[in-house]
Amino acid sequence: MRTTLEAASERAAQLETELKRTQATLAQSWALTQRMLRPDAPPDLPNVEIAADHQPADGVGSDAWGWVMQPSGRLACFMSDVAGRGMTAALAALTLHTAIKMALRLGVTPSETLRSINAEVYPHYTDAMLLATAAVFTIDGTTGAVEHASAGHPPTLLRLKGTWQRWPATVPPLGVQPEITPETQTATLAPHDFVIVHSNGLADDLRNAVPTHIVDELQPAAAQAVAVAVAAAAKQQRGGHPPTDDQTLLVAHVIRSFGSA
Repeated sequence: MRTTLEAASERAAQLETELKRTQATLAQSWALTQRMLRPDAPPDLPNVEIAADHQPADGVGSDAWGWVMQPSGRLACFMSDVAGRGMTAALAALTLHTAIKMALRLGVTPSETLRSINAEVYPHYTDAMLLATAAVFTIDGTTGAVEHASAGHPPTLLRLKGTWQRWPATVPPLGVQPEITPETQTATLAPHDFVIVHSNGLADDLRNAVPTHIVDELQPAAAQAVAVAVAAAAKQQRGGHPPTDDQTLLVAHVIRSFGSA
């Protein structure tokens, strides 16, 4: 006949096995979520090159970014950042990433993408006490026309003919107000122009200002070189320590005149 101690020991062993199984399942789920938040390889375009750099913090991140080609032939790029960490924020980031990508694939404009998605997520974000910033821009591959909209995201940087511009968000983050109408910001890109979008974590380390002089000093430079240099500046700013928040940078660079192959 088993003693009480033997029964307790057996039950403890069962609980330990169940705990390990649960932890393994969670680890697989987290890994899958993180993979789904990462974009495929950037499109091979004749006039524009795309690069990104991502420095994850410990745990499950909530930055998402990507690019798609729209039915019109425009390149659409986006970045979103859900406030918070852990599985709740990661799952919110995944659904937001999917919604933005689907809207852009259908040819929806940046402003309308953010407006319509905010209308859908607002009640759910309110219940869960979540909010998310997002920036979206498109580039016309034949004219260089860029169209941009942002909800609460750090300012998007443009280098136009050697001069820097900042396009700030024109509405609060997604989930803050039931209805938003982001302003559409436009410009026309030329060879050697850049569009740079970055996450809140990178903005914090760089004291809310990407060191544009680094980009200027690198000219002429490829998009990937710019992404690596800015990420290195952020690492230096935090003394080489790991980031406390996900840091993501997306760079679009015009490599030749539009209309030329």
